[in-house]
Amino acid sequence: MDKTTLHILNILKSKENYISGEDISSKLDISRTGVWKHINKLKKLGYSIKSVSRKGYSLESITELPLPHEIRTNNKHVNWKIIFRDSLNSTNQTASELAIDDAETGTVIVADSQTCGRGRMQRKWDSPPGKNLYFSIILRPPITPLRTPQIAIITAVSLQKTLKRLFPDLDSKIKWPNDILVDGKKLAGILCEMKSESDCIHHVILGIGLNINTEKNDFPEEIADSATSILIETKKKTARAKLLSEILNDFEQTYNKWLKDNDLGSIKDEWEKESCLIGKKIKIKYFNKIITGTPLGITFSGELLLKKEDNTIQKIVSGDVHVIR
Repeated sequence: MDKTTLHILNILKSKENYISGEDISSKLDISRTGVWKHINKLKKLGYSIKSVSRKGYSLESITELPLPHEIRTNNKHVNWKIIFRDSLNSTNQTASELAIDDAETGTVIVADSQTCGRGRMQRKWDSPPGKNLYFSIILRPPITPLRTPQIAIITAVSLQKTLKRLFPDLDSKIKWPNDILVDGKKLAGILCEMKSESDCIHHVILGIGLNINTEKNDFPEEIADSATSILIETKKKTARAKLLSEILNDFEQTYNKWLKDNDLGSIKDEWEKESCLIGKKIKIKYFNKIITGTPLGITFSGELLLKKEDNTIQKIVSGDVHVIR
């Protein structure tokens, strides 16, 4: 959005009632026709603006798009830079390309839709427009590559914290290593990818997909019984820009604390409190083997502690987890 259009938007936001095109043109030193053109740009972005003869313009409601100027971040420890696109192949792919071109920590790529959105194990992530949040964050943490899997853990804890605060009736839980579930159905997925050498990280791409305003009949048939959304669970629509603001602010706080702690620290306790796995019998596809047992928690470095059927405890670094019902 250009500066003049944004300026007009801010003028409309500051007025409870109508403001005339003449007043706007006078403030910005542009013609009334120019004002009208910028108003139409805002309408195309989804802003509802009422025009009344001899009264002027009134902002009725803001856009549903998660546009950069609608996202409010704290910027205390991370200098967030939001980049929005209507449609992308994958936000992680675009973020990776920008990271290679030296994009800074805190660069966030947000898309209204993805044509090839993906999760772990190269699974497809359904990404229709106008519904949900699909975004990727570029990070350059001063850590060793071995600590990178912990980022998925802290992200899940941070995201769960946001959801519990904003939607107290939403019974969401964390599934190791990277999902948020409601009653066993996937609400959000987290994907961490990195470029590194043996002793240092060049960058980490943290991708998040969160189902927000998808209705049950909108999901593809193959995931209709295994996916859910905030709308389905709460019966209420959610403003995506406001939710993304809250997610980034909570993540910034959690991420900074994790960097200072040098391990999962108190985050470990938060994860275990919000886990949907502890105490349940599970099976894990792990290095072409299937292991069964009961999770006891996680280590300070993020491995899953699995009590096997012979009562031995094994640390699981990665795997595909399924609850045995």
